[in-house]
Amino acid sequence: MIHMLAYNPQKQELEDICDITKYQAAMLTDDRWNIRKFLLMTECRKFVEQNPNLDVICFDITQPGGIAQIEKIRKKYTGAYVILLSDITISPVRYMKPTIMAASLLLRPFQKDDVVQVVREMMRTFSTEDNTGKVFIVEDENGKNRIPYRDILFFESREKKIYVCTQNMQLGFYDTIERLCTQLPPDFKRCHRSYIVNTSYIQKIVFTENMIYLSEGSMLPVSRSYRTEMKEFKYGK
Repeated sequence: MIHMLAYNPQKQELEDICDITKYQAAMLTDDRWNIRKFLLMTECRKFVEQNPNLDVICFDITQPGGIAQIEKIRKKYTGAYVILLSDITISPVRYMKPTIMAASLLLRPFQKDDVVQVVREMMRTFSTEDNTGKVFIVEDENGKNRIPYRDILFFESREKKIYVCTQNMQLGFYDTIERLCTQLPPDFKRCHRSYIVNTSYIQKIVFTENMIYLSEGSMLPVSRSYRTEMKEFKYGK
């Protein structure tokens, strides 16, 4: 399932964007789409505070505080595909920057054909990423869940399932941690019989405590069997 947030205080535009996205998704993909739409900034902010899983963010930056809010959301969802809604009253210098990293822009006044073009480009990007090893895909009864590798903190084996863990969510699937180790990019290393860590997030390793500290606050154990591998990561071979 693809999860999308759409914020636009202009009701007809919001409905058009969501309807076009659903139609194009039905035509071009096999994925189900869960689209949460908001007319009010306050409601949108409350929703984001619940840490939902988000793949696409379509956001109007013309309202007061809009640019600051999308910067906060982007910091939280580094792997999401961001579509900005703007107009000529806002200088591109304010939103074309690394803290937002917008993939697409709809500049008012835009037509439905413009929305179709942007949505199709987004779906082509998803299809390309799915086949280039940039995302980890978990399939369930709702379809594919796409999780960029750069957003994954660690994998945990528990309760006969594997859980992929990001800052915003945990998603379980059936597999073995041994097989998973052979499929992941080099940045992922096993540190325990139940854990695989994304080394990009390691802040420090304290071997006297047998503990790994991640930059976002999580702590993972280091077992005796994997101390050598973790020492090689920390100190080099």
